[in-house]
Amino acid sequence: MRAIDWATKHPSPTPYLPVTFRPFSGVERTKVPPKGLTEADLLTEIEVEALLAAARFDVDQFRRWGIERHIEKHGTKNMRPCKDTFPEMLQVYHATGARTTELAVARVRDFSARSRQIILREHKRSKTQRTASVRHIDLNDTALQTVQRLCTDRGPDEFIFHRAGRPWNKKTLNVRLHSVQRIAVALGTPVRVDVKVYDFRHLWISDTLMAGVDVVTVARMAGTSVRMIETVYGHFRTDHFAEVHRRLEEARRARLVQTRQAQEASPDQGDRRSAASAASASELKPSPESVSEGRDGSPVA
Repeated sequence: MRAIDWATKHPSPTPYLPVTFRPFSGVERTKVPPKGLTEADLLTEIEVEALLAAARFDVDQFRRWGIERHIEKHGTKNMRPCKDTFPEMLQVYHATGARTTELAVARVRDFSARSRQIILREHKRSKTQRTASVRHIDLNDTALQTVQRLCTDRGPDEFIFHRAGRPWNKKTLNVRLHSVQRIAVALGTPVRVDVKVYDFRHLWISDTLMAGVDVVTVARMAGTSVRMIETVYGHFRTDHFAEVHRRLEEARRARLVQTRQAQEASPDQGDRRSAASAASASELKPSPESVSEGRDGSPVA
């Protein structure tokens, strides 16, 4: 598709293809349905801690020997700290569950210290909504302090998170995270190879649901729909299942107590049943007077 766009917009007097040439205009766009996550797909606390620690080191210092060989040869001695804002950015991803591109495009003017939020007017869902809404990224205490420090003495049009004045994008963020993953593994902590920045969003939504927060609140804070939360992360919301088990156990205990109370209220019920059974047996047993002997001496009724 890019090749066709290039051919129709080629800067020459006569383009290679006419502008009206759109061979795929009648093809319906396919949409892959979202896949539900399992707990094995989520980052562990050990992996998160290792990635946050490894992100503090400067990646450029490993260009000569490579990450693994440099750490094997020199260890962590004299390792330079990171020169850009990627460590702080990774912490805010972990604290807010923001999408990969949301923090990358956030500018200083989008930060509101009063409401403790990063407010984005242009975001992923604003392009698909009939009435575009504003994306509010809520900050906890740690993320608020980090963003406040990064926005101090900065112009309103500057990016909050940057790399030598240049903005981040989805590709550069995941490339850096891959280098951070290699540093973490070289330092002795096993971290999955296919880790992505978006995994921090999966982890935040799943942890929030497992903490007992209702789906509507999680959907609003994550900037997505309740349907998407239920489809992808709904099985992590186990608080209502626990409530079902609690009610079932209470009903069973109550029924058992009622049965025991009924037995204690009529303790001679078992004796009455035994007496009735004995009386029935005595009625069926023949009396001695009704038994006579036959010719061979055997008793005959």
